[in-house]
Amino acid sequence: MGLYELLATLAFLTWSLVISVVGYVEASMLWQKYEDMEKNGVAMTQMHGYKFLTLGFIIGIGAWISGLALGDSCAELLGFFDNYNTKTEGTDDGTTSGTRDPDGTSIVYDLTYHVITTMYTYFVVSAIAVGAYVFGFVFLGEEEVSV
Repeated sequence: MGLYELLATLAFLTWSLVISVVGYVEASMLWQKYEDMEKNGVAMTQMHGYKFLTLGFIIGIGAWISGLALGDSCAELLGFFDNYNTKTEGTDDGTTSGTRDPDGTSIVYDLTYHVITTMYTYFVVSAIAVGAYVFGFVFLGEEEVSV
C-alpha cells in the first residue's frame, strides 16, 4: 500500500504545482499585455483597468477554488491508504456460507474504486482551473483598440 500512497501523494503534489504554475504564467501574461499596451501607446482607460482587474480575479479565484478543492479532498483520499487493513479479506461471496474470498480480492476492488474516485477528483479540480484559465486566455487574446 505504501507504493500506491506514494504515487497518489506525488500526483496530488504535481497537480497542485501545475495549477499554481499555470496561474502564475497567466498572471504574467496579463502583465505582459499591459506592458505591450504601454509600449504601443495605447492609453489605459478605466474600462481596461476593470477588464484587467476582472481577469485577474477570475484567474486567481479559479486557481484558488481548484487548489482548495484539491487540498480538501487530498486528506480524505490519502487517508484511505493509512486506514486500509491489508490483512483482512471479504467474506460471504453472495451466499450465507460465510466463505472467505481468495487473498487479494478485496484490495483489487478497493484500489480500483479508489483510483477511479481519485481520478474523478483530479478531473473536477482540473475542470475548475482550466475553465478559469481558458476564460483568461480568450480575453487576453483580444486586441485592444485605442480610443
